[in-house]
Amino acid sequence: MQTELRLSDYQSRVLSLPEEVDLFLGGGRGGGKSFTLALLALRHVEQYGDKARILYIRRTYKGLADFELVTRQIFGMAYGTAARYNAADHVWRLPNGAYLELGQMETAGDGFKVQGRSFTLLLVDEAGQYAMPDLLDLLRSNLRGDKGIPVRVVMAANPGGPGHHWLARRYVFRAAPWKPFTEESSEHMTVYCPSTYRENPHIDQDQYAQQLRASCSSDPELLRAWADGDWSVARGAYFAAVLEESRVAVEPWQKIPVDPWTGELWDHWLAHDFGSTAPSVTYLFVQSPGDHHMGRFWPRDSMIVVDELAAVRRDSLNHGLGWTAAITGEAIVDFCK
Repeated sequence: MQTELRLSDYQSRVLSLPEEVDLFLGGGRGGGKSFTLALLALRHVEQYGDKARILYIRRTYKGLADFELVTRQIFGMAYGTAARYNAADHVWRLPNGAYLELGQMETAGDGFKVQGRSFTLLLVDEAGQYAMPDLLDLLRSNLRGDKGIPVRVVMAANPGGPGHHWLARRYVFRAAPWKPFTEESSEHMTVYCPSTYRENPHIDQDQYAQQLRASCSSDPELLRAWADGDWSVARGAYFAAVLEESRVAVEPWQKIPVDPWTGELWDHWLAHDFGSTAPSVTYLFVQSPGDHHMGRFWPRDSMIVVDELAAVRRDSLNHGLGWTAAITGEAIVDFCK
């Protein structure tokens, strides 16, 4: 019988991040993300006692079963029989007065179950099952705590699911892994914490890798997503076989650098595809003269997409905003400024 918790290096690194920072645990399958969520819950419970109010969310109640088993293991080791779980209500009541609820949210109507209630820590598992972030964003209104208790959102997800694109855009391609950045929708400091099964010493890695390969035998893009935690996959896209996150994802640029030989800005231009009912997109490209910028050397003639203006509906990336050419032109001018 296991009598102590043995943390992986990944879990230790996640737990070392300040509690004031939101987290996105976004890696491949088998990286230990769900167990890490449970560890964060345990620490929150220990630190804040009866002030700790935690909500764990999955899209369906059926998906709660695995996490329920994880919490039984962890809380059983920490508190023994003093930790009480109400299986009907999916609620843990800990001996120090802390509270952990395992909840489900699939539609907007499910939000009424927590309306008006306060939580100090929100844990969202398998966030990639949500095609859009709206339901999860609404839960932020429930984050309230006493003075001195930081409120926090921690999301976990694998690439390749229905929510792949909004998660990648919001968390993965904003900054380098483990580097804090301000997430635009919440205006909260956030850290992207990637992992794969290779960082999880608690599983048989060779056996798990074999199972991943077998489950994705006809879908190499999905295998890259699940095995390597690669958020650059574009399944079915023309360049899907050659796009790799480590090669093509760059940190945001704040300015176009100056060519040290000519004293002029690096060559730069716009690429545009017009649409009204269909999406309209404008890219800002720069081309390197062969120089260093943002701590990296860019080989001569490298082309970098440094920003994007996409006129699309949040709830459907295949539909435009109905902008006329004049409105689109004004938006592009503002974008360039």
